[in-house]
Amino acid sequence: EESERDEAVAQWVNIKTLSFVGTRTGLVGPADWKSVTPVVGRRFPDEIFSSLRGCGFLAQSCREETERNILQLRRCPDLAAQGWKDFEGRLKPLEGLVQENHQVIDFLQEKEEKSSVSIPECRRVGYRLSSCGKGVEVCLEVNLQRAFAMLLYCIRFPALGYEADWCIRCEGAPLDVMGRARAEDCFRLLDNKADLMHPQPPNFILRLRPEQLRSLQWMVQQEAESTMFTVVYRCYWQRSQPQQEAPKSVALDWSLDCRVIASFAASGGVLADEIGYGKTALAIGLLDVRNKEEMPDLPAEDEGFFFPCSATLVCVPSHLHEQWIGEIAKFTGKKYKVVQLRSDAQMKKTSVRKLLRADVVVCDYNLLRAPLYSKRRQELSRKARPEMAEAEDIEEWMWKKKRQDVPLEALQCGTWAFLRKPDGHPWATFIEAGRDDAATKTPSWQRLQFPLLEQFYWRRVIFDEFHELEALPLTQQNSLQFLRAHHRWGLTGTPLLGAARHVAAMASLLRIDVEGSGGGKIKDSDPVLVENCCRFLDACVRQNSAELPKIRTVEHLRFVRHTPQERALYLAACQEAGMDSLVSSHDAMSMQRKQHLLILCSHFSEDALLSAPGTAGDECGRLLAVRQADVEQSKKAVQAAADGLECCRRLGFARGQALKDRLESLAAGELKGFLEEAMRQSEARKLNELASSLKGSWAAPARRAVSAELKVEGAKRPPEEQLKESHQGCEQSFCKLLDQLQEAINRLCFFQRTLALIAEGSDASTRACSICYEEGLSLEQLGITPCAHVFCMRCLQEQVRRNGRCGLCRQELSAKDVQPMMMEIPSKEKQQEESRVVNKNPEQHGKFQKFGTKLGDVVLQLKKIKEEDASAKCIVFCQWECLLKKIAQAFQEFGIRHARLQGSVYARTRTLAAFKAADSSVDVLLLSLEQSASGTNLTCANHVLLVHPMNARTREQSVAFELQAIGRVRRWGQARSEVHVWRFCTLGTVEEEITRQHQKEIYDSNMAGSWEASAPASQDASASSGPNASAAAAVGSVGQRAAAVPKAGSRGRRGNRSCEQPPAAPQWACPACTLLNEPGALMCDACGNPRPGLSQGSQGG
Repeated sequence: EESERDEAVAQWVNIKTLSFVGTRTGLVGPADWKSVTPVVGRRFPDEIFSSLRGCGFLAQSCREETERNILQLRRCPDLAAQGWKDFEGRLKPLEGLVQENHQVIDFLQEKEEKSSVSIPECRRVGYRLSSCGKGVEVCLEVNLQRAFAMLLYCIRFPALGYEADWCIRCEGAPLDVMGRARAEDCFRLLDNKADLMHPQPPNFILRLRPEQLRSLQWMVQQEAESTMFTVVYRCYWQRSQPQQEAPKSVALDWSLDCRVIASFAASGGVLADEIGYGKTALAIGLLDVRNKEEMPDLPAEDEGFFFPCSATLVCVPSHLHEQWIGEIAKFTGKKYKVVQLRSDAQMKKTSVRKLLRADVVVCDYNLLRAPLYSKRRQELSRKARPEMAEAEDIEEWMWKKKRQDVPLEALQCGTWAFLRKPDGHPWATFIEAGRDDAATKTPSWQRLQFPLLEQFYWRRVIFDEFHELEALPLTQQNSLQFLRAHHRWGLTGTPLLGAARHVAAMASLLRIDVEGSGGGKIKDSDPVLVENCCRFLDACVRQNSAELPKIRTVEHLRFVRHTPQERALYLAACQEAGMDSLVSSHDAMSMQRKQHLLILCSHFSEDALLSAPGTAGDECGRLLAVRQADVEQSKKAVQAAADGLECCRRLGFARGQALKDRLESLAAGELKGFLEEAMRQSEARKLNELASSLKGSWAAPARRAVSAELKVEGAKRPPEEQLKESHQGCEQSFCKLLDQLQEAINRLCFFQRTLALIAEGSDASTRACSICYEEGLSLEQLGITPCAHVFCMRCLQEQVRRNGRCGLCRQELSAKDVQPMMMEIPSKEKQQEESRVVNKNPEQHGKFQKFGTKLGDVVLQLKKIKEEDASAKCIVFCQWECLLKKIAQAFQEFGIRHARLQGSVYARTRTLAAFKAADSSVDVLLLSLEQSASGTNLTCANHVLLVHPMNARTREQSVAFELQAIGRVRRWGQARSEVHVWRFCTLGTVEEEITRQHQKEIYDSNMAGSWEASAPASQDASASSGPNASAAAAVGSVGQRAAAVPKAGSRGRRGNRSCEQPPAAPQWACPACTLLNEPGALMCDACGNPRPGLSQGSQGG
């Protein structure tokens, strides 16, 4: 303990000392240095300030000089002027700073959360009496060893080397750390257009294209030369409350700023070439080019802890497993030995020797997170014992292994001992029996059955569909990070670049730490982190666009209008959630709530998707019954609470002021009438009857008091304090139940009012405005409030704008509370066209009622596509399983030949093969937008139908999934000259704004050169009019009812990084009606007049 204390004292470095020497003698104070905590935010002085005053240094004659010296101690301008200074000590992470939940604490003292762990300080101020006894010496000290140890503690992956320096800041946090950086302005991806072309891979049957050879050259160079780049970690220490004044204290206003520069070798990277570029072929080409290269030596700290393996491990989604096997055979024939790990049975049958002899191992992501694999990891780790190794082995093992491998400590310990003495190891029971090692010259450890992939040190690891890994839970991401290899690669067509946390997650899977000492909490605006991310992108990520043949993308936007019953159900869901029907911001509501609303846009009931078929009218009746039952149940609860209030009154407790105010605030109506009747019934009941109905945590003292009041034998009245608390709990419970009843009544009234308005044969007075008294209004002209009052939209909007209250009940309202009963179709032509299509077969239209309007439109569109092109194949994307099943039922009902990609990997392979076959009996493939959108090559189809927009945590992720879906057909191998994308958007719902945002972002990225189309899409207003208007204009006209779209991000743009934004395109005025239109609109939103100077060819989009 003494040696540790001496070492801790030696770590403190004196950076500044000031002496205050006067004429007084006999001063009392510490002879040795004494550390003092400065007083902040209080008026009385701290210990050092008091000592200076006792020595007379605050007298009027010397006060000015003393205050100047104190300011020197508080701000240290002379030290700050010296700038950065090198750190000479040994960099060693500090231990013991992990909370019980295994989260690293944040060392920045500005963090608001309270930590149960005591964070050691890295700055201190101390004082002592001067040697002459006539004054005081004050010193400032820093513990640089501790500061850098705390900074390095959070770094997860080791770097090749570190350099450290530090400096003193005059006051506050460093400006370059506290600034804000916009990732969308800084993140750009470089391309390989300037690189040389690599020769064709030696064993390839098919030839790569020139642009692919340039990418292959970069990949080969990354592995051969290991690009070096640096990452900067910063951490600073300042006083905990820098904003509070400390007039009588030597408070440390200066801050200690520490910086570590770590160097990483990028022996791999992320190939982010756009969809259809041929990333799988490039990965196979890299394997072929470097197959004969010698295996690099294992790092010294890892040698002996892994099975050295020269194979390439390819981790893929399950639906791409067979595609990888086919691509390897297509390009290289039978040149390489491929081991497939796609099921638990195959994993159990494999051995260390089988994997060591393979050239390529293809493994499913699902297999790595399967229960059987996790159980095997626990089994091997539990049997592993470090005492199985000799004493010197244990010492070497403890010395060599680093902190980043702690989660696999037991497994690596067991591998270390098993490689040395396999026959005497607990894992010997898993060694395959019946083989002659002397004849085959095979070490017995190679016959270990069912090894874990984390036990191997691979030549390279390739993660396909790299962007999907960020959505995995943190524990599963960590398991992928601990797959060790000399080279690590990620393949993705849609890299996530909207925030620094996305790039940091990307880097972590390559075992590169760009976050540093963030304590697990990433700040996307941190300029240091953003700059680290930029360095990583420049060194390790490339994105190229495929030089595709002239494949035109025509995007069609089909507007869907709810039936009155469907609209009533949707508005009821919005009213219950307290949301605007048009709200679409990812921050405005949770993913679960948005999922519920999006499903209601496609089908009238989420519950009915899995139950017996019914119509929207049946669902209205069911929901009405449910809400009536909720009101009755709430009334029973309020009646019981009223009995409790009456019981407390008879026990001598008067009503509190809060309860009185709540009861007086009730307006005349159903609730007030019910409450008065409930009070009368409670007053008529006997005391013992009231006591029997008391429920809740507050009821026990009241029941005992009633028993004592009724003179029950052995009953005693509780103390008055307990009874008072019981009475307060009773009143609080009553108010809470009263609020719940009010909400239930409001929901019921809202739904009843909505049903009355949409009912057939409703009279003109029902559809009347209470402000302007106009009657006989159409549903499109009516608006309804959360308080179930109806006005015409014009009067309601004006009332809310002026007064912010309902014109009848005076309830507070905002603009989001103005809900239109029905939405208008944007164009008369579309309405006439949809009526013509629907009326073509009235009997079939009647069957659509149990599937909903949107699914009916999807069916009609598929039939129309097949009528116009008998050879067309379509892919329908939907995100949720319940809705996928309902769509499949609709396809089955209306005779659409379809197949679903579901079941085992073998069943999925057979389904894809059947869909791709030339003589296929399947016209439509139904896929999951979330699980099946990426990777699959489906160029046999040329129509993509998106039933609804993708719902993800961020808009960028949603757009990435949709681009992946479109990229399944628009890629190399597509034989048709046009690819059609059909979007179905329900008017007046959350879909409307989401669709507008997604289309605008996709359009902006296409304008960067990734698509051939000069306009984003066609509106498809009618089948006869053709694609005469852009989707940007179409969605913009619909979106005028919602908020403006923020500037789209720069995801996918290539070139040098720059923070400059391109100048915004001006709006253009229609020469016919003078309306100002959006820059991307090709036709006027009001009159349909074409944009001046627009050629006929560009109008087609």
